[in-house]
Amino acid sequence: MDSKCMLRGPNDPQISEAEAQEWAAGGAESELQRYEVLTDEEIVRAAMCEDDEEDEDNSVEILKITKVGNSEAVGALNTVLKWAEDNEFDSHEVMFLRRLRDRAFEMKCENYKQKSITDFFKKN
Repeated sequence: MDSKCMLRGPNDPQISEAEAQEWAAGGAESELQRYEVLTDEEIVRAAMCEDDEEDEDNSVEILKITKVGNSEAVGALNTVLKWAEDNEFDSHEVMFLRRLRDRAFEMKCENYKQKSITDFFKKN
């Protein structure tokens, strides 16, 4: 194997061949001495503690999801439709957005259906 042929990423530091040989000859051992060697049990215990900390963080980040109303959906779809038309989207994409907006409008209108007077009387 050619010693000059090394895989190197674009952000990796440039090292000379002499530095690489020095590291391979013993520099790596001195570098590894700076790190703590853990047993399998210690690794598992450390990982479990990290999981517990993440669980605590997640419990704080619980958000209440609100339902989007039909009126809001119609308004948002009108905005998206205008944006798509201004940016010259394909006609089939614009038509899809129009159908979606029309469906949201229909759902909005269903909620505004006038009630019959008999709806206000109790049935025996």
